[in-house]
Amino acid sequence: MKIVIANPNQYAKVIETEDVEKAIAKAIGGGVFDRAPFPMDRDVSIVMGAMHQQLKLAPNRLIDTTEKPFPVFGPFVLCQKEDGKYVGLTDEQAEKFEKKYHLPEECMVNPVLKIIMWEPYDPAERLQQPEKKVPKKSKGQER
Repeated sequence: MKIVIANPNQYAKVIETEDVEKAIAKAIGGGVFDRAPFPMDRDVSIVMGAMHQQLKLAPNRLIDTTEKPFPVFGPFVLCQKEDGKYVGLTDEQAEKFEKKYHLPEECMVNPVLKIIMWEPYDPAERLQQPEKKVPKKSKGQER
């Protein structure tokens, strides 16, 4: 069975597992809840950690395919839910959602203008950026 796991600051990836529930517990930990926000894929759920959502820890991705977009904080898993149990995605669903949520996003808040922006970025590009050089202190500044 295939699921998609998306961690903050990392690319989303498709994972094959025999036990979806165990994979979710390993990826997210305890206190999970889910939402099924996709009108075209009603059986697909986003499983998230309740604590991350409440405390707004580790911004991850903005889920924008619903009537009202919502942010996800912390890791999340995309899978199907049948009869109250989490199961794997089809190959087509796994490919579709991995591609859609492949890049992590960062959340930028401007409290003055009261806006929040979510912007995708490529972690590999950030690693390649040269480090900013810190000017050396003169002997007088060291004291």
